[in-house]
Amino acid sequence: VMFVAMGFRNAAFVGIAIPFSFFLALTVLAIAGITLNFVVLFSLILALGMLVDNAIVIVENIYRHQQAGFGRVEAAIKGTAEVAWPITTSTLTTLAAFAPLMMWPGIVGEFMSYLPITVIVTLAASLFVALIINPAMCAAFLKVPQSRKWEEGKRKLHVVLEAYQALLKFSLKWKWSVTILCFAALAGVISFYVNTGAKVEFMPSTEPQQAVVDVSMPEGILLADTDGVIRELEQGIKETPGFEDVKSTTTSVGSRGASDLISSGEASNIARISIEFKDIGLRKGKTSDFIERVREKFSTMAGCEIRVQAEEMGPPGGAPVNVEISGEDFGILGEVSRTVRKIVRDVPGVVDIRDDYEPGRPELKVTVDRKRAALLGLSPLIAGMTVQTAYRGSKVGVVRMGEDEFDVKVIAPKAHRQGFGMLDKLFLTTETGGLVPASSVADWDITGGSGAIRRIDRKKVVTVSADVSKEFNRDVVRSKVKEALKTYEDSEMPAKCSIKLTGEQEMMLDAQEFLFKAFVMALLLILLILIAQFNSIRLPLIIMSSVVLSMGGVFLQLIVQGRPFGIVMTGVGLISLAGVVVNNAIVLIDYITKLRERGMAALDAVVEAGITRFRPVMLTAVTTVIGLFPMAFGFSVDFKKMTIASGKEMAQWWGGMAWAVIFGLSIATILTLVVVPTLYCILMRVKTKGAARPAAPPAEPEQKGSIFPEV
Repeated sequence: VMFVAMGFRNAAFVGIAIPFSFFLALTVLAIAGITLNFVVLFSLILALGMLVDNAIVIVENIYRHQQAGFGRVEAAIKGTAEVAWPITTSTLTTLAAFAPLMMWPGIVGEFMSYLPITVIVTLAASLFVALIINPAMCAAFLKVPQSRKWEEGKRKLHVVLEAYQALLKFSLKWKWSVTILCFAALAGVISFYVNTGAKVEFMPSTEPQQAVVDVSMPEGILLADTDGVIRELEQGIKETPGFEDVKSTTTSVGSRGASDLISSGEASNIARISIEFKDIGLRKGKTSDFIERVREKFSTMAGCEIRVQAEEMGPPGGAPVNVEISGEDFGILGEVSRTVRKIVRDVPGVVDIRDDYEPGRPELKVTVDRKRAALLGLSPLIAGMTVQTAYRGSKVGVVRMGEDEFDVKVIAPKAHRQGFGMLDKLFLTTETGGLVPASSVADWDITGGSGAIRRIDRKKVVTVSADVSKEFNRDVVRSKVKEALKTYEDSEMPAKCSIKLTGEQEMMLDAQEFLFKAFVMALLLILLILIAQFNSIRLPLIIMSSVVLSMGGVFLQLIVQGRPFGIVMTGVGLISLAGVVVNNAIVLIDYITKLRERGMAALDAVVEAGITRFRPVMLTAVTTVIGLFPMAFGFSVDFKKMTIASGKEMAQWWGGMAWAVIFGLSIATILTLVVVPTLYCILMRVKTKGAARPAAPPAEPEQKGSIFPEV
């Protein structure tokens, strides 16, 4: 893009900003101990298009001065000095937009904190390169061909520039109508999106790379019986359409192993089948469809509870539907949880319902007669340890073989542990070393023990959670669940019990609240910087209008692509745009101000500034947009096979933010070139009809307009 617009030599001077800025940024990140995780890598992609903005403005301005007849060194000094403050201000506004994101609390904030840190460091490095390295390179090597000197070139306008000049003059003539029309279109787009069933999502959905099938059998079932059920499930999964996309499966019976998806556990009634899919480029179908088929196939399987869970990218956000039931009586909480499960199950789109209420598994209760035991020199502790050793085993030593260690465990033979007849044959060791039959000092019985009691904020809590089918929007399903539970809570729920929706719902509301505050804080910081730069209130308000216009592009993108509004991705995209889109307006307004200070009439200054700054404004926008295209479309290079890959999981994850910035910046740039000049004329009370040109043209060469080199 830069080569076509600026020529090879100029494009090379701008292009050196990329490796120099990345070198400085990666050095700082390495010193800070930040690794190249996938959030940092996306942040570098996001910053890639923006970090050349400053270099484009500097090099283009130096080139114009050299075209006007100045020497290389003088052109570098004058060209850099003229735009040094505008690009510094524009960079500071971008940094101000990302700065509030560093204060994001919670685990989501910890996850996303790499983005603002990386962008801030990279853009600060690009400002240093643009103000120090680029002018030095231009002073040494920039060269304008003799045929392109100022006297010979004179305003050889491109067709696009002529069209823009005509549009700008027309817009200034009808400034009120054009301004009202643009903002009315913005309101119309947002209103259309809101009134056509706007959907919201917390985190974007991606095609999972892994999945797990968790199985829970009734309490007390033997391990062999659980294994039999799992073998049946394994065969069923292999027969499910789409299994050709599975790379491998791993089964664990009696435990769920170490996994990030669900906490590990051990019991004879639980098992897990872990599924790993092939690389996305080798799949014939969607992994999410395969997971849905598996879920439907085993949803009616009797005698066990089966949960199919897909891997999700990003920070753990809790279950899509998570209902916390709190109260004082644990038994009543169990009854309420069963009712809540029935209510939630009836909501369309809800799948894999479960709860953490444990009524208690069968227990062997040994009661020791303390008086008789004391007479025989026994203690209840010895009785308990003996029974535990017989049935569960006790560690008595370690065997070392090379670097490996193996525990030595004493336990009764398996045949004796199948029932409770062994209790009549156990002998207890007294303090004097004698043996006493356990039956002479203890009685035993099979009872129902109490299950695990979980507390949150010191309250007994039972949690009912569920997933949402991929065909349904999670926020819509949660709203229906909330309505159904509200009816039950108002009419039938026992006293001293309460219901609260948490999990992903709670994290989404927290993120939404923070991002709104961060957006307002970013706008205020940008406004303060602009007021300090221009020493005015009206000029910063004109520049801030570009932020409002960019919102129209974001909502237009959501309408065109049919995407839900992503609380995290679209929200961060809007905040990013707030700092990016004002850059072009700053450069435009700053040049209008300079032209007026040199004596040019207000209307002519507006037109001249628009024409002169058209190329750098368009270039900075286009480079940022083009830089995000690979991520938005999902194209990447497979360096192992040296092929172009598409549809990677990373693109599915970051695509929403990339498209938000692309649409927002594109629409804002086009409208900025029209609306900012019209707003300037309105707020600064510039007459746009019958305005006279100044008697004598100003002396500075940049007031004559820019020369666009022929490529």
